Amino acid sequence: MDLVPIKKPMKMSDKVFADGLIVKEGKFNEGKPHLRLSFKVAEFAKFVKENAKGEWLNLEIKTSKGGKVYAELDTWEPKVDVKSETDDLPF
Repeated sequence: MDLVPIKKPMKMSDKVFADGLIVKEGKFNEGKPHLRLSFKVAEFAKFVKENAKGEWLNLEIKTSKGGKVYAELDTWEPKVDVKSETDDLPF
């Protein structure tokens, strides 16, 4: 499966929720808190194909103001600092 990059640049303020993914928080194992991720495979595969950048897709697990746990696409990208090769020369 070939991954296709996002077609338009996203702003940091644009929230993209992970389709086909449900995040549940609870005490599932001996009362210890942890997260359980449930994937609706076809829907999540489409989301990955539409939003992956190269080989990676980063999601952030967050908690809403109402206390519900959800997954949001991490759209952060490092700033590209274009320097010429001569900028590092000592003379």
